[in-house]
Amino acid sequence: MAINSQDIINAIPKSAKTVYVAYSGGVDSHALLHILAHSAYRTRIVAVYINHGLQPVADAWGHHCASVCEQLQLSFLSISVNVARIAGESLEEAARNARYEAFKPLLAQGDVLLTAQHADDQAETFLLQVLRGAGIAGLASMPLQANFGAGLLLRPLLYFSRHDVLDYATTHQLAWVEDSSNQQDHFDRNYLRLHIMPLLRKRWPAVDKTISRSAEHCAEAMDYLDAFAALHLPNLLDSENRFNCLILGEYAPKQQLLLIRYWLRSNGLKSPSQAVSEAILNQLVYARADAEPCVSIQGYAIRRYRNKLYCLDSSALKLPITTTQLWQTSHPVLMLDNGHYLFAEPASVGINAELWLTREVTLKARQGGERLRLPNRQGRHELKKLYQEAGIPPWERDLRPIIYLDGEIAAVAGLWVDAAFWAEEVDCIQVKCC
Repeated sequence: MAINSQDIINAIPKSAKTVYVAYSGGVDSHALLHILAHSAYRTRIVAVYINHGLQPVADAWGHHCASVCEQLQLSFLSISVNVARIAGESLEEAARNARYEAFKPLLAQGDVLLTAQHADDQAETFLLQVLRGAGIAGLASMPLQANFGAGLLLRPLLYFSRHDVLDYATTHQLAWVEDSSNQQDHFDRNYLRLHIMPLLRKRWPAVDKTISRSAEHCAEAMDYLDAFAALHLPNLLDSENRFNCLILGEYAPKQQLLLIRYWLRSNGLKSPSQAVSEAILNQLVYARADAEPCVSIQGYAIRRYRNKLYCLDSSALKLPITTTQLWQTSHPVLMLDNGHYLFAEPASVGINAELWLTREVTLKARQGGERLRLPNRQGRHELKKLYQEAGIPPWERDLRPIIYLDGEIAAVAGLWVDAAFWAEEVDCIQVKCC
């Protein structure tokens, strides 16, 4: 089927502000860019080359892309990325993730990003997902359009074949770069493309279209499942997006897995594998009430406390403080050894400012057994009991230092002040954590 340029152009919302085009210099993205360069959108187009730095010719490809854009009189942007692999991730997947993460901050509201995947890519993606034992979300493969960052991601070539794209490129005498790594069959996708797909097409000539249709059916089924999850998930979450394990028990096991996956995706994670989903269910949701389990996934830590699941960005988690530090109170800001900052700010209640300024202020890690006498409460209270009373999860308790004034416990940063150092209606200091 020949590519109808107008169909490609019509796929872009008329209200689109900036039209970003993922341009690698290869034939697919060059054909897409050429079509758009001869449309009414040309003044809104920005071609974006992502330099992964994985091949010696990567810089030369970037120069080629810049030259093509200059000839077409289109805006051009080159972005270099660092491809960092996480456990269990292939180099191809890591490069793809780095590429999309580089695109995402470019898009403002009303902007669109166009990528050049076609029907052959869709068929390969579907088969790869089948071979990995993916569920419906994976088998839905690549959607024609999806929300992306603050804008929209479009794949206008998705219903055209690689042959259609090559036919367009040769007809318009386009010049493109060839990635030699595409011939290396140790990559799973290349192995399918070079060895498996030709055999399938020989037996079933319409295999690309039928696979695409299956992917569409899976996407439709996924939409129904997402609608169910979107309807029920709010019943399971509190105001801080913590997931209630007790309410989850009211749902059937398959629904529980569905809701957990949807919650993780709503937190920015990819849909987890069956094994990871079941690990969260068995090790966290069904854990003993006094257990402190943790499941690590995609750079996040999923933890449970008081029958609620927390989804915590591991990169944002601070280590417990380990050293004793002096705070020169003439400086209102102090950085702790775990990366947290403390701020001493004037307040109407808190630590007596006169004591704060005239005593030696020392910060120490919790050792265990510390007690505080709180204002307007009888007796001294173990810090452990106060943390439990306040519902502060165990992993957060050692992040806050204990504040000593002349060797006496005066406060826990950002939480409590001992009655001996408490004041109100005079100059006071509040210590806040960040």
